[in-house]
Amino acid sequence: MSPANSLRITQTTTNAKPYHRRSGGVSLLELLLVLAVIAFLSAVIVGDDNAPSSEQQRSNTANAVMAALIHARQTASYQGQSMGIWCDTANQQLKVFRLDHSSNPPNPVYDVRHPLSQQIYTLSFETSALPARLEQCQFNYQGYGSDNQRLDFQRGSAAPVLYLGGGPYLLTSGSIELSLDQQSSVITIYPQNGSVVLQ
Repeated sequence: MSPANSLRITQTTTNAKPYHRRSGGVSLLELLLVLAVIAFLSAVIVGDDNAPSSEQQRSNTANAVMAALIHARQTASYQGQSMGIWCDTANQQLKVFRLDHSSNPPNPVYDVRHPLSQQIYTLSFETSALPARLEQCQFNYQGYGSDNQRLDFQRGSAAPVLYLGGGPYLLTSGSIELSLDQQSSVITIYPQNGSVVLQ
């Protein structure tokens, strides 16, 4: 071989790895760390905004009471079973019952089940599920006066009445008041047909 055509090969051996500086971009670890910080801050900031307001909680409680009234009324109308509700402000409960007509006056039987949960149909107030307070129930009846606890729905017609000695007495006005944080909601029961409205 001629010196012009020969290549001189030299090999150097080092133990150190060469340092390569990145040019732009971020590593996966850095990206995950930034996303974790953003997720944490979002949860802290948005977490308070997702808590239901007092108005929403009061409205949810009123909707549960209206659903109980509607269930009792519709069962009386479509299934021919006299139904009713019992307001217990002392124990902060509202119970749905059926009336047993084998006695006079008919006796309430508290074995009605909630159509979804299949539990005994009782609403408990001032709880995490229904935070509003059951302030009062006011039912006025023609020829009887007022009753602060009981409202019945006549089988077949679902007319709002009270079955007590000498009854049924027709409802002339009815309301249920709920409160939370010094604000109140009133549910009105119309005497003509037992329909309910939130005011």
